Amino acid sequence: MKLVVCIDNAGGMLFNRRRQSRDRELIRDLTEHLDGGQLYAEAFSETILADVPHTVITRDEVKNLGEKDVFFVECPPVAPLLSCADTLIVYHWNRSYPSDAVLDVPLKAEKRLSVTDFVGSSHEKITKEVYRV
Repeated sequence: MKLVVCIDNAGGMLFNRRRQSRDRELIRDLTEHLDGGQLYAEAFSETILADVPHTVITRDEVKNLGEKDVFFVECPPVAPLLSCADTLIVYHWNRSYPSDAVLDVPLKAEKRLSVTDFVGSSHEKITKEVYRV
């Protein structure tokens, strides 16, 4: 399974229990690269994935996802989910936002497989990093 998160410059994921941002091009990039897998998310993400065929699940069911499946995570903690994943995809907003919930997974350069940048609908530059877990 692949885990997907979005963070700001300081690793922030949420502020006051709200996502920091949303971006149509990020969702397009995410769904364009499913590679035959299914996109899953928690109920919290349902509004930004409304136009994407997906199944809303709970964290308890993550261990049942297949190798090609993708779980989009907006709410920490993320670290407990790593044991079910082989890949972590991190989208960087490349901006600093207020945050009170941050990514709890260290991003190690030696585990990074790729880095790409693209233009978002709400951000001039979004950086996508893919890590081996």
